[in-house]
Amino acid sequence: MNGSWGAVEMVWCLLAFLMDMAGGIVILAIQILGVELNATDVQLGLIGAASPLGYAVSSLCNPRVSSAIGRERSAFIGSVVYAIAALSLTLAYCTRSIFALMVISTVSGIAIGFYWPAVQALMGTSAPQEKLPHFITIYNIAWSFGRTIGMRFSGILFMHSPHTPFVVGALISFLVASVLVALQKESSHHERTKAHSEAIAQSNVEFDELIVASAQLGNLLRVLTVGAVVALFPKWAKWMNLNPAQVSGLIFLLLGGHVVSFIAAPLLYRWINPKMLITIKAAIIISSISIAISSRVWHFALSFTFVGICAGLACTTSTYYSILSQGKTTRGSARHEATVGSGSVFGPVIGGWIAQLTLQPRSPYLLMAFLGLCLLALDLCYLLRHKLRTR
Repeated sequence: MNGSWGAVEMVWCLLAFLMDMAGGIVILAIQILGVELNATDVQLGLIGAASPLGYAVSSLCNPRVSSAIGRERSAFIGSVVYAIAALSLTLAYCTRSIFALMVISTVSGIAIGFYWPAVQALMGTSAPQEKLPHFITIYNIAWSFGRTIGMRFSGILFMHSPHTPFVVGALISFLVASVLVALQKESSHHERTKAHSEAIAQSNVEFDELIVASAQLGNLLRVLTVGAVVALFPKWAKWMNLNPAQVSGLIFLLLGGHVVSFIAAPLLYRWINPKMLITIKAAIIISSISIAISSRVWHFALSFTFVGICAGLACTTSTYYSILSQGKTTRGSARHEATVGSGSVFGPVIGGWIAQLTLQPRSPYLLMAFLGLCLLALDLCYLLRHKLRTR
């Protein structure tokens, strides 16, 4: 069994790559379509928040759902419904309805909430404890590289035809569903998940809940910032006469920074501590300010790369502690993914609101920096409590 788990988990990582590539194609295409439909800043923020809202709610419900129907089945349902939703997005373009775009985006978020917590838990519980950091690294590289490639080609596909990115995203999601069926049949011959789940649950690894919370706060700041960029930058770019392909190229750098961080992550796990988690948040705040003061394409390129690297560090620490703390359930993964969803809701919504209120496309990123300072203050409180408890 020790020789077989690696191959199966590599398949899970391949599915993470494919599913997030589909997500990257569809998510950015939704925002570009919103711009094409002349959505206001507030509407664009709501469009960007629709899918994460469904995702956050669905992720929180996933522990009970996956316990009732099984994690493999939860992931399969999510991938199929996501494919159907992606195809339905072509109707929003045909009807030129911003409301339809919001509704279908919400459904796609609900679908993906069935997929990610289940897949993350399946991969986490199947890996032996001593190999978990290495495995999380592969998983993070897989999904982030998929998201990076997806968003890089989203604008190019949109320029070919507004229907194309949604059709391609649906086809990839259907492919994922097909592989899940084959994987479920294969796993029925083994009890690897049960055995390895028990091994993790019975391990002697100790962790502090305050450190877990701090890591997840960093992930919240990450998705607030990245969510605002993905949802709102396409309109700012249009004002600067950048085409969708150029927008994809810049956001490619943002997500490419994630990949760089995930590759370097194994060198950092041994040094993860509260001070490091605070430093990561401070770096994201600085990168938000750098986006706000950018005025040229190369400025944005540098700023997006920097925020991507910092955000990747926040993500990998949150993923590590979330999986480590959950035992045999999807509870830790669900909290991590719900943080992703909720941050991706509030980032675009409040960012779009402040952009329309101030008539300044730079203001959302200054707002993200301010929110980051608030989270940093909260984190310092957590650190103080941690010191008091460990005395």
